[in-house]
Amino acid sequence: MGSRGLDGIIEWKSDFETGIARIDFEHKIFIELLNSFKYEINLKRSDEELFRIMNEIEKYAEFHFISEENAMRRMNYPAFKEHQIEHFELLEKFNLAKFKNCNFEGFHTFLKEWFLRHTVESDIKLKLYMLENNINLEDYFYELKI
Repeated sequence: MGSRGLDGIIEWKSDFETGIARIDFEHKIFIELLNSFKYEINLKRSDEELFRIMNEIEKYAEFHFISEENAMRRMNYPAFKEHQIEHFELLEKFNLAKFKNCNFEGFHTFLKEWFLRHTVESDIKLKLYMLENNINLEDYFYELKI
């Protein structure tokens, strides 16, 4: 599989599900972007091409973080500020990586580990909060039907 550039990809797991269809859908897109980045690294694309993909991932992360934070604010999620700080810290790491010689493989590994940890540790807390407080998503925003 490595010769086709498929080693190191992330497969979607039910452990990642927050119960908010829109956020789960956005997480799936984020995984696709990370997998595309890994695939292009394995194909030994140029630094310029890899930086462009990093930029795409960064811009998508900015969008997704705002989307996720808006959902948290609407629900009065008590850990909102801490969660927002985690998002900010990741975006700072993107900024730093853009201004130094980047080890793309290492940056992909960092992003992959960050996503997996953040999703199963921090984003899942939102799911638990909704369950514990009997929150009906339709009271807060239009629920995406996928």
